[in-house]
Amino acid sequence: MQAALRAGAHGAFLSGAGPTVVAITGGVGIADIGSDTMSQFLAEAVSLAIQEAAIAQGVVGTVHIAEPSMDGLQSVGYDIDGNQLWP
Repeated sequence: MQAALRAGAHGAFLSGAGPTVVAITGGVGIADIGSDTMSQFLAEAVSLAIQEAAIAQGVVGTVHIAEPSMDGLQSVGYDIDGNQLWP
């Protein structure tokens, strides 16, 4: 959580008993992360900081950048080379 805050997150917390760290970043108020270059940069910087901090502690996991949706959760995963892992 400290790594996320240092990278510019507005807030960070553990979800549930701790299997998930959630960091909140923001932008111009548009629900599409890619519509605002600064929002995209900040989301990527925070996610990288969280991932690096986890790896330094020997924790393996994945990072997801999500945006608000009226349709509920929709997740698309990519590996480090940009290959889609799931739809």
